[in-house]
Amino acid sequence: MKRSLAISVPVSVLLVLVLTVFPLGEIIFQPSWGAMLVVFWCLYFAASLSLGSAFLLGILLDGFSGTLLGSHALSFCIVAYLTTLMNNRLVMFTWLQRALFVFVLIGISQIVLNWTLTLRGEAMSGFSYLYSAASSAVVWPLWSVVMKFMYPGREIND
Repeated sequence: MKRSLAISVPVSVLLVLVLTVFPLGEIIFQPSWGAMLVVFWCLYFAASLSLGSAFLLGILLDGFSGTLLGSHALSFCIVAYLTTLMNNRLVMFTWLQRALFVFVLIGISQIVLNWTLTLRGEAMSGFSYLYSAASSAVVWPLWSVVMKFMYPGREIND
């Protein structure tokens, strides 16, 4: 692992944990920071940060947020797999198309999280859990700029 990754990865994970544990406003409109970090990792570091990193981030986030252990890990692994699968096509996408792709990915992630919450009887009613996907798509362009600043010199498929 490069020296810059050895510093940037823990800092970005800490940033995600802080943003997730301390909600910003109404909880249903909070972006899925962890899933957005997984998407960024799989787009820009597909060879070194992919499924294993997504799983570890999910387990860590489950521990910090008090959810069913493995629920975030499962949803992040699905997001990582789909992002890695579409990685070559995403190079040609505009920023708007990438934001729509993030909406779909995080929507799938939120559906999986809601499904795992139903196992404990804590599911959200209606489709309010998809608000997180919409807010993540809106925040994605700014998030990718901030992450590119934290991980300098990286382009998709470097």
